[in-house]
Amino acid sequence: MRKSIIILFILLNILWPNLSYGIEDSYRVAGDSQFPPYEYIDAEGVYKGFNVDMLKAISLVTELEFEFLPMKWEDAYYSIERGQADIIQGMKESEERKGKFLFSDSLLLNSQSIFVLDNNANINNEMDLEGRTISLLKEDISYNEIRREYIFSRYYLSTANNMVHKDFC
Repeated sequence: MRKSIIILFILLNILWPNLSYGIEDSYRVAGDSQFPPYEYIDAEGVYKGFNVDMLKAISLVTELEFEFLPMKWEDAYYSIERGQADIIQGMKESEERKGKFLFSDSLLLNSQSIFVLDNNANINNEMDLEGRTISLLKEDISYNEIRREYIFSRYYLSTANNMVHKDFC
């Protein structure tokens, strides 16, 4: 009997911290400040977007509190390692990232696309880009995937807003 109580006590001490792991009332959420429509700061300085709205809806149902920390994506990515945030919103899952982070179920199915000027008949798929200069989002997961698979003459790194509004217009 005494042996059973000691074993039970040891098991409770081992398992108890794991049973309550990760349950808190408030979380600091890092996110991209310039990634519309998912998360961005609007003209009035309000942080909003699909990902922000989803966490606000979760907050209403669960009574969890979320403190939003909008920042550059590259800063958001490393904010957990630095202890500045508990959650990163809107991060695409990869094998490399699964070794570092826990992921929720996906809310969206996103894909990568190639954009070219309408008068360009020479580029029809990703293989046609080999040996050319391309523009990629800074710190985006597709950057690493593309660099591993294709050889380009030059990479031009840009933010999402610059890519749409300046680089190609």
